[in-house]
Parts: sequence; C-alpha cells; structure tokens
Amino acid sequence: MSAPARLLLLEDERNVAETLIERLRAAGFVVTRADSLASARRAIAEGSFALAILDVGLPDGSGFDLARQLRARAPTTAILFLTAHADAEDRIRGLEIGADDYVAKPFHFRELLLRIQNCLKRAQDLAQVPGEMRGLVHIGRARVDFERFIATVDGETQSLTHKECAVGGRIPDLAHRGQFHRQAAQAGGIRRIRPARDPQHPRRRLSAHGDTP
Repeated sequence: MSAPARLLLLEDERNVAETLIERLRAAGFVVTRADSLASARRAIAEGSFALAILDVGLPDGSGFDLARQLRARAPTTAILFLTAHADAEDRIRGLEIGADDYVAKPFHFRELLLRIQNCLKRAQDLAQVPGEMRGLVHIGRARVDFERFIATVDGETQSLTHKECAVGGRIPDLAHRGQFHRQAAQAGGIRRIRPARDPQHPRRRLSAHGDTP
C-alpha cells in the first residue's frame, strides 16, 4: 500500500484552511498548512510535497512568487492555485509560471478533489519517465528537459506543466516501445506554437506539428 500523498496548503484565511485540511485529511492526504510565504518557504525547505495548493493574495507577498521558486527548487511538485484572483490575466500568469491547474473561489470540494487527484496522477506518470528521456531531448524544434520541466523553442525557455511533460514523456513508448524514430519526432514533434483558444485556459500550450491553427 502506497504512502498517502503529502500536500502543502498555502492559505491565510483560517476558516477556509481548517475546513480544507479536515476534508483533505478525511480523503487520505497528509496536509501541511502555511499561512504566509515565509512559513511556506520554511515548510518547503524542511520537506518535500507531492502537490502544493497555493493562494495568490497573501500578507507578505504573492503566491505567484512562491510558485516560481517551487518550480525551480522542486520541479516534481505539482502546483494548483486555489484563489479568488480568478480573472483571465491571473489565470494566464499562473499557468505561464508552470502551474498544473487553477481553481477559482468559491469552489466545490468534490471538483477540487478530482483536480488534485488528476495532478497527482500526472506527477506519478512523470516519475516513470524512461531512461532515454532523461536530460535534454530534441522533439521537433524543441529541446525538452523532462526532469527540470522546461522547454526551449527558438531560444525561448518556458516552464512546462506536469501534463505537458507527461504527454511528451510518452512519445518513446508510443514509438515502438521506446525506440524514438526520427520520423516520429518530425511527425509528432512538440512545440509551443499558438495560444489555446479556450478563454478559460488561454495559456500558450504545447502542440503537435500538423495541428490546425
């Protein structure tokens, strides 16, 4: 039986935090609460987390800043924003940093739980990245580092979400059990080429060659 996933909850509103902690623990998670950027940084320095649930507006700064630091320090930790800062620009900013999901307050706990489970599943899939995908891998025009969650396309380096890395990490498996063929790379190469059309998820995304613009 696998150990319960450890979650970091960054939430400065006490009532919201206590309710979330109670329900997340009832769902089988181990939860550490932080009520400020400073306390969240201490928690990250002292241990590792499978997923961080971050508010944006905090007494001593922005959850966006912590997400940036967390993505650099612990790239395997999934990031989910849970915040009242829910306009399009905030969503874009959070996703561009490399967050895996963005949930607006108020929210339904069941939906949040499903999103958490999806984030953790993708993180688990990434732990199974095959040896040939370690280090820098060339996929089409992109140089992708699946371990650091970054991609460089035409000289521009951007953070990747766990979902993007999980999709890219399956290429060798799909190409005849790990044999990465040049034709597959050319046909299925991944690159950031355009904004997503969904106004709720307007982040620039990884797309395959041949997609309709």
